[in-house]
Amino acid sequence: MALVLVQSPESQVASFRKTLEKFVADKTEETMCRMGAIMAAGILDAGGRNLTMGCRSPSGYLRRASVVGLALFTQYWYWYPLSYFLSLSFQPAALIGLNENLDLPKFDIRCASKKSLFAYPNPLTEEVSERSGKKIPTAVLSTTGRAKKKKEQDKKSKEAGSSSAPMDVDSKPTSPKAVTRKTVEPDTHTIENPARVIPQQEPFIEFPEGSRWVPVKSEARSGILILKDKKPSEPFDCVGDGAIPKKKEESKEPAVDADRMDIDTPVVPQAFEYIPDDD
Repeated sequence: MALVLVQSPESQVASFRKTLEKFVADKTEETMCRMGAIMAAGILDAGGRNLTMGCRSPSGYLRRASVVGLALFTQYWYWYPLSYFLSLSFQPAALIGLNENLDLPKFDIRCASKKSLFAYPNPLTEEVSERSGKKIPTAVLSTTGRAKKKKEQDKKSKEAGSSSAPMDVDSKPTSPKAVTRKTVEPDTHTIENPARVIPQQEPFIEFPEGSRWVPVKSEARSGILILKDKKPSEPFDCVGDGAIPKKKEESKEPAVDADRMDIDTPVVPQAFEYIPDDD
């Protein structure tokens, strides 16, 4: 069930997650039941809710390593280390837009859904156990409590008698317009490149009209997307690297990436004639 519900909206997974937490916390449950619940909880939160299951690439090709990993995972009961092969079938649930030079430009993407629908689940809060080290309240006798309460009442009556009684003032009537209104969540929101995009969120992803960056493959809405720049002569902001003034091929400097090693170009061998042996 966890393999089916992985990367589903939290509204669909909440009841199943509570069932898993119940089995994990109950120490009277069978060992096999608790083990399955722990593994299912790990699959639901794989990669910090940033991974999903996938046997095919975004282009539709079969991922052989993913299929082999799932096949070995189903045999983990005979040898527990085989359960780790499940990680071969995971793939990132993200949208990463790159240009032709593999730069990561900054731009906004429109998602035609409410932000809470595909948001991260709330972090788990650790409940305080009854056997924790908190202090137990000190026992108080009933006679002591009654005497203390009577003393406070006598003190309040003396203060009320010495001070003048306040004048009764009608309270200001509240207008019907003063009722507090609940904030309505908008039906759309924007995300920045790169962003977390789960499979069920892909149909809601839209590139705004007039956007400078458009994917080369127009149908793609997740994964690593190669983008086409509609304004190549203008500078653009890059994630983590500041602004890039212009394309590298337009610059007079040699197109050498500063982050990579400068490797010498291999020398082309001279032409020669190869005569195979008769044997």
